[in-house]
Amino acid sequence: MCGKCCNPVTMTDSLEKIKQRNKKRFPNGLTSEDRFIDNDTFIESFWKPLTEKEISKLDLTKDQRNMDFFKCEFFKDNKCTNWNKRPLICKYYPLYHIPYMDFLIDDCGYKNKLKEVLNEHYDIRTDLINLTNDVEGILD
Repeated sequence: MCGKCCNPVTMTDSLEKIKQRNKKRFPNGLTSEDRFIDNDTFIESFWKPLTEKEISKLDLTKDQRNMDFFKCEFFKDNKCTNWNKRPLICKYYPLYHIPYMDFLIDDCGYKNKLKEVLNEHYDIRTDLINLTNDVEGILD
């Protein structure tokens, strides 16, 4: 694991939306125990927005320029220092972010495996369509 997909991190919801949800659930604010409850509490507590200068160094597509990017306080030396307590969004990354797969580096193991699986499913689907067409042709 290279850790490059965790630096920076992104998500589909804005930080504001996450803070609003947390405020409804925790009107008195997050306690130290609350910070590890779920994705939203973890993100609000430990993900910090990148500065404009940091964002300017990223190679972003037009669509990615509208996204929020963060650095995680637990990410040090290309490793997660909170591996055993990380939330689901981290455990299942990049599956939470399939629409943003292009942001991952080309030699990313997750990205390459996902492409392989998607191509395999595409081939199976294509074979089934062809088989169905063949069977319909025989039955006509």
